[in-house]
Amino acid sequence: MKFHLKEEDEVSVIKSLKKLKELFRSVILILLNNSDLNQNEIAAILNITPKTVSKIKKRYLEEGLDSAINDKPRSGQPNKYDVEKETEIIALACTDPPKGSKR
Repeated sequence: MKFHLKEEDEVSVIKSLKKLKELFRSVILILLNNSDLNQNEIAAILNITPKTVSKIKKRYLEEGLDSAINDKPRSGQPNKYDVEKETEIIALACTDPPKGSKR
């Protein structure tokens, strides 16, 4: 049996990923502030590159907390669909095709 999330659960999972990324960046800042660990040691503990730790630290020092924790807006064409619509499209694409049709 194929596993399927309910549509509303899939939207929640996608939103959770954004929160997780923010939490992870917060952990980096807390470790930088409250430990004697250097950037390489923090990177090793979190299984990330030292460059990632450095970028978060630099963004905090130059632009503040909000910039360090949250993604900056992406350049390029604006999104055509919001998260809920994207999730609906993905869910539809993952369903079985109607009888007599193939994908």
